[in-house]
Amino acid sequence: MIFFLCFRLIKELKFFIVKRPLIKTMSKENDLSKSYWKPLLIAILPSSYFWILATFFFLIYSFDMLWYVKEFQIFSSDNSILSELIVLSVVAVPTALGIGLTGNYIDRRPENLGKLILSGLLGSSIMLLADTVSMGIKNGILILFAVGSMGLFLGIEITSAFVLFSVLTQWNCRGRVYALSNLLFAIFTFLLIFVSEITELRFFLAFPIISIFGILISLFLFFPITRMKFWQNDKWPTKDIQIFKRYSVQAYSLAHISIYLMLGLTIGSLAQAGFTIFMDITMESHATFWIIVILGTIISILPAGALADRWGRKTLTILAVYGILGASLLVGFIELNFTTFTLASLLIGIAFAFLHPTLDSSLWIDLASKDSIGRYLGINGLTLGAGLAAGFLISYFLFLDIISSILNYMVFFYIGLAVLTLFPLFWTSDSYPPLEFFLLLVINEAGVPIFHYQFGHKKELRVDLPLISGALSAVGTFMVEATGEEEGRLNLVNHGSHFILTDESKRKTNITAAIFSNKNDHELQVLLRKFLLKFHEKYETELIEWKGNLDAFKDAYVEAEQIFGPLITLSRDEQLVTNI
Repeated sequence: MIFFLCFRLIKELKFFIVKRPLIKTMSKENDLSKSYWKPLLIAILPSSYFWILATFFFLIYSFDMLWYVKEFQIFSSDNSILSELIVLSVVAVPTALGIGLTGNYIDRRPENLGKLILSGLLGSSIMLLADTVSMGIKNGILILFAVGSMGLFLGIEITSAFVLFSVLTQWNCRGRVYALSNLLFAIFTFLLIFVSEITELRFFLAFPIISIFGILISLFLFFPITRMKFWQNDKWPTKDIQIFKRYSVQAYSLAHISIYLMLGLTIGSLAQAGFTIFMDITMESHATFWIIVILGTIISILPAGALADRWGRKTLTILAVYGILGASLLVGFIELNFTTFTLASLLIGIAFAFLHPTLDSSLWIDLASKDSIGRYLGINGLTLGAGLAAGFLISYFLFLDIISSILNYMVFFYIGLAVLTLFPLFWTSDSYPPLEFFLLLVINEAGVPIFHYQFGHKKELRVDLPLISGALSAVGTFMVEATGEEEGRLNLVNHGSHFILTDESKRKTNITAAIFSNKNDHELQVLLRKFLLKFHEKYETELIEWKGNLDAFKDAYVEAEQIFGPLITLSRDEQLVTNI
């Protein structure tokens, strides 16, 4: 019945599907009638399950579980705060390890992606059920084992599910597909909170239902996933240092941590200072908060997904920051009543809707090369969890008893976080569309192309290389004559949506490197400079004594692959999964 309702829900959203296919299919003609719905369900169900489990366990009923541990003195320690911290650390550390290790393992052994997804689904579902049982019988050792194991399997699930989503979806439609996934998650969560609160069973009802849902998804996906064949990595490996040295990775990582720190603080404060009645139904204050938050997500998630594929990822991320800041201003400067509480909670829900299809998923995939998808999405999970955990712990353990008196002062902290979050983003390229570059040229001072290399994104050249080289040299010469700046460098040619980035090395020999791309990207310009310097160092003698033999520079492809390889993102037409 659940899968039938999910299928009907997706089918009713046909208006949401544009002419370009949302899912990469086996058919070269993209015949959606034959191979559309199966890969769509495979793409959205595992990630939907992750959000459901993580939201209920870490956010919605985390207060209840901590209160339960403290109230019934499940652990022998007389310090209730210590007992709560033990539970939180036992689940948080394995989750972080699961995320990080899974990302690295997928990048080394992508053929095992299907096994990781199934093990994450089944393991986290079974351990969540075991955690519910251990809470019921008040067995502290069993609780620690269950939550620790569930955290590990959940870490495996988040990374592997996001990787599968990334390789099944088209880059220009990922926002909308992930919006469908989050709509399913939001509706399921909204209904389950109501049922759990009305019955007053709370996590004792919600967790078993989520466990059963996860087991059913595992059974549903078992045969299609085990028959899938996954990609092989490129011949140039992407090293960890090459990922973490990227300015865009640093900027978006900082943004992710800061945004979820803001969300964690807001969630902790509003959920604890909230109201206990919603639509004449009495429920816990944090449940009331989450009902309104999820309602805001349901209302705005589909438009957010469409905007993510039209405006780009960075714009919606910035809007999400303004939404969280707006929520904090409401509760900080206006008296907290049901109206301000509702508006602030709705703003949080809309912020979540803007983040899910962008900074929580598609943005990291847009940045990743084929052999580093797991690590990029591992960064996604770790930065999200780190920010949220920090905000939640601060609000729960430090602000619990003084929350009503410090709301006004927290606004200024939020403003500072918002500035910290947005500042690096204004100097960072949007990941949408993903960076593409297809031709690298090295030209000597006579305008002769002495080396060229085509990368993974093949593009048919309509003119020959000598003509391109001569044109670039002529433009450079013209600019020197026109401006009189002999030391100046031609560094950019722009025509429509195409760019030629150039750099010059004026040492003993004057050579120019040019790369053709779809955007004026700062990181690509930096790497072009690095390649030009290496090329000059390696072939300085050949350049000075060159007499027309192009074979002297043929091995420069090694440096080209090593330097530019980590920036080669997934091709829009690249098929990474077969036998769907």
